[in-house]
Amino acid sequence: MKKILKFFPQIFLFLIWLIFSYPYFLKGLTPFPSKYLVSFFSPWNNYFEFPGPIKNNAMPDIITQIYPWKHLAISAWSQFQIPLWNPFSFSGTPLLANYQSGVFSPFNILFFIFPFIDAWSILVLLQPLLAGVFMYLLLRSLLVSKTGSLISAISFMFCGFIVSWMGYATLGFAILFLPLSLFAIEKFFTTSKKIYPLILSLSIPLSFFSGHFQISIYFSFFMISFLIYRTISGRKIKLGIQAFLFVIFGFLLTMPQLLPSIETYLQSGRSGIFQRIEIIPWQYITTLFAPDFFGNPVTRNDWFGHYAEWNGYIGLIPLILAIYSILNIKKNKTLFLLIVGLFAFFIAYNTPLTNLILYLKVPVLSTSAASRIIVLFSFSFAVLAGIGYDQLLTDFSKKKIKKITLWLSFIFLIFLTLWVIVLLKFFLPTEGAIIARQNLILPSGMLFLAIFLILISALFRKKAILLILVFLTAFDLLRFAIKWQSFDSKNLVFGKTPVIEKLEKIQKNGRILGNFGAEVTNYYELPSIEGYDAVYAKRYGQLIASLKSGKLSDSPRSVVSFPNDSLFASKAANLLSIDYIVHKISDGNNSWVFPFWKYPDQFKLVFKDQKYEIYQNARAYPFAFLVNGYVVEKDPQNILNIMLSNDFDLRNEIVLEEGVNNFALKNDSQMGEVEILTRSFNKINIQTESKVNKLLFISNSFSNGWNAKIDGKKAKVYRADFTFQAIPIEKGFHKVELEYYPMGLKIGYLLAIIGGLGIIFFTSKTSIRKF
Repeated sequence: MKKILKFFPQIFLFLIWLIFSYPYFLKGLTPFPSKYLVSFFSPWNNYFEFPGPIKNNAMPDIITQIYPWKHLAISAWSQFQIPLWNPFSFSGTPLLANYQSGVFSPFNILFFIFPFIDAWSILVLLQPLLAGVFMYLLLRSLLVSKTGSLISAISFMFCGFIVSWMGYATLGFAILFLPLSLFAIEKFFTTSKKIYPLILSLSIPLSFFSGHFQISIYFSFFMISFLIYRTISGRKIKLGIQAFLFVIFGFLLTMPQLLPSIETYLQSGRSGIFQRIEIIPWQYITTLFAPDFFGNPVTRNDWFGHYAEWNGYIGLIPLILAIYSILNIKKNKTLFLLIVGLFAFFIAYNTPLTNLILYLKVPVLSTSAASRIIVLFSFSFAVLAGIGYDQLLTDFSKKKIKKITLWLSFIFLIFLTLWVIVLLKFFLPTEGAIIARQNLILPSGMLFLAIFLILISALFRKKAILLILVFLTAFDLLRFAIKWQSFDSKNLVFGKTPVIEKLEKIQKNGRILGNFGAEVTNYYELPSIEGYDAVYAKRYGQLIASLKSGKLSDSPRSVVSFPNDSLFASKAANLLSIDYIVHKISDGNNSWVFPFWKYPDQFKLVFKDQKYEIYQNARAYPFAFLVNGYVVEKDPQNILNIMLSNDFDLRNEIVLEEGVNNFALKNDSQMGEVEILTRSFNKINIQTESKVNKLLFISNSFSNGWNAKIDGKKAKVYRADFTFQAIPIEKGFHKVELEYYPMGLKIGYLLAIIGGLGIIFFTSKTSIRKF
């Protein structure tokens, strides 16, 4: 019994995680919004019966981006290829470098042990468990009591940020290693054991390989700030230098991911878009005390704000305990946590500090949702909650009843103010006041119960009564998390439909176009000209957007969509190698449908059922073909003018941005022969034969990472027709090999090896003594 009590916090932590995860382990459901998939996304919504109530409709990106990218990455790994290039979106785009695919995440091993949907489910559910365990370890290293550490662990594992983004399996992983890194720093400064710098180093790539760069930047900021604080406050400069060295080694390990991503980011449109987005308005501060004050997307009554992006809830009990810890601000660690927490808070909310970051045009931070830094506030105050609990026990012993009463009175006044706002409808519409009133009842009840327990404990000196605060915290945050996270049937996850089965059979090297997104093209590996990604190539987006009017234009910040109403729709479809148009019959001839009916000689019906039709483009250009000539033009608008001119034959001539030296072309009526031997994620092997010199045009999006060889000899890849590839081919029979292997990855591997060797060298006994 004593052993059980000894490990009660760990057992309790695991138990509440099991309660949260029981729909997967006991009911066989998955934390994937599959009901949402089959209800609102083509081509499933026309085939599946409506599956019943949908719990959560706030996370479509899981369906359109994250899950298909992960499926694609695992598919590449299973073919013994590094998932560097995605040939199924944007006519080809980087996959590793889009970052959110999590190509190097060590948790990818789960997908080679379990069926894909089970591996995904475990990946999602591991986040709160690991966050709680690491937080508990950190608090214990800070000499917080087991009960205080447990409260902090529960607060962090089910805080608003981790719960809201749990379904993505990226943002949560990017931040949950923060308490592990701080634990390693704290233990190294108190024990000097070499295992802790190793843990510190490894926590860095574990965060950066998780799939969300912005959150890993926040992770790094907090970790480095804590390391500086610990070095200065502890006056242990030598240990601080050693720890910083291991931090450098940790960052070197991340370079195979970071350098290709930076390359791709700089070539994307996102790198130049600086805007104020997702700034939390001040009235939303009420949700720190009552998370559903403005409603909840799950219950379809949210009327103000962006619930997922703005969620800073850490639990009512942890929040009031964190406030209590601030009353003892003289403690250095409390002051540090308060400063960092408030710094993050004032960036997330609408303050001059937010405007300053936008003005400074900080890459990534000034182009992304500012509100997400709220996670550092949540983390800081979750830690303060444990410290506040211990301070409360100390003040009980010292009979500081007045201090405790003032604190409780302050919290009571906050809730009294909220009730006045709700009942008198200050700043709230009538319906909003009704929603706020209903969602304020439970937090108020928990607060009054907590106040009663604390006062009873203070008056009768029964500290054991405070243990009930742990159960209140668990109840509050479990309810909060369970309410948000959907668990649906595994059978509904990306099921096959007749139109998908048909496309898989007939699709070869060309592309498809239809009223659907990456949830179809990436998951089923069907090449498309469209795409949805934060870091697609700006040049490619300009080409597709400019097809609408012929004027140079930019695509939106994350989406590239074909302009179906373009005057150049037919010509563009040919150049882009669109072999098939997928038409949902219920869409009719609406503006969002490609107008195949305008070109009856070009598009022929090849498939039809009660829901969908597939039309084949009889004039689509091959994925790769030979041309007789080229013109040189550097100005983007002039390139478009030439390409879209009725006098320019795109099948026989291309536009290059530089001339080809020492390469004579002769006009030949015979086009020559081109055969695609193999085409995989990162490689394209082509065989050509011609009687005269030709240019090989490849309908693959241009990127500097592509390298070419002709018969084993290096060849230059030219940018052609605004954003594609071309290679000069001499007459005769040749084998052309193209491989995507960006320079950033090569340098990244080298730096990672240096980092790894540094860790090995400086963790050896001899080197530690020498250091």
